[in-house]
Amino acid sequence: MQINENVTVGNFPAKPRRGSARKRTFVSSLATLALASAAALGISPGVAYAGDATIYTGDSGPGGKLIFQANGDNAWVCDIKADSNIVYGWASYTAANGKKEYALMHDADGANGNCAQLPTSDMKEGSNVLLEVCLRANLDSPTKYCNTRTATA
Repeated sequence: MQINENVTVGNFPAKPRRGSARKRTFVSSLATLALASAAALGISPGVAYAGDATIYTGDSGPGGKLIFQANGDNAWVCDIKADSNIVYGWASYTAANGKKEYALMHDADGANGNCAQLPTSDMKEGSNVLLEVCLRANLDSPTKYCNTRTATA
């Protein structure tokens, strides 16, 4: 429901009050323009990111990263710091067949410039993919310095 503050008194429109409808219309127009521009640029207020994504472990001078590539539904975990930690990553997603699936992998051979690929299957296009990367002291230790991100397949 829209309220018009320009009320007619006799044959003359009354003066708009402070904070008038005209001012609110201008501010509303700016907000609409900002949202339309963001939509045109593909910017969303949500937390999902379309396409490729890279997330790093939360330690200072990150020790690991997880790379997600939407085109081809690939993901890798990479040890990028010689700190004696193992980089552990996982992805939770909906497969093309509609089933919920998880992929786990770790890169435990040190920061030697290679990455370990997560064993992902074909993902349902447009579905959310939850990604997480962490460090571990060894395969039996708890995870630490974890970061998560949601991307779109």
